[in-house]
Amino acid sequence: MEEWELKIHQSSHARYFEDFLKFVEYHQSMPEIVKTQVIQMAQQHIAETYQEESPERQQEEEYIEAWSNTPVREMQEKWTPEQVVEASAPIIEHQPEIPLKLKLDHIDVKAMLSDFGECLHIAKVNGKYVIVIEGDSFTFEKGVSPVEFLKPEPLDEVLKKIGR
Repeated sequence: MEEWELKIHQSSHARYFEDFLKFVEYHQSMPEIVKTQVIQMAQQHIAETYQEESPERQQEEEYIEAWSNTPVREMQEKWTPEQVVEASAPIIEHQPEIPLKLKLDHIDVKAMLSDFGECLHIAKVNGKYVIVIEGDSFTFEKGVSPVEFLKPEPLDEVLKKIGR
């Protein structure tokens, strides 16, 4: 046997796990850590916005609790883009590559949280959500589509179409 190699011979594997695994600690996963931080930030925002013991504050606190336990969530429309960027900063500082996954109708968007406010923008036009993503180049993967031959229109023309 090598020095780094350890073999445990025990007649019952179940007994081994019962004896050994009680000493193993599992830390929170990254999504759980981020969720906890976001909930704390929301609670801090509520504390700064509403007076103590007010019905509005109690209602917001109950809403945040219910929201945090929902598997699929919708846009809340409570914070400005600047507040979202500010709230995202400690999370990004702790983990720069934290993913941001969202869905607009049937379209999946995968980015990094640090992209929000920099090259990924969310707006609302005529009651509909719009995502503007900016970048220097396009790449297409798998399959071929006519979109690859597109000569893009100026943004103001696209915004006029959306506005109609």
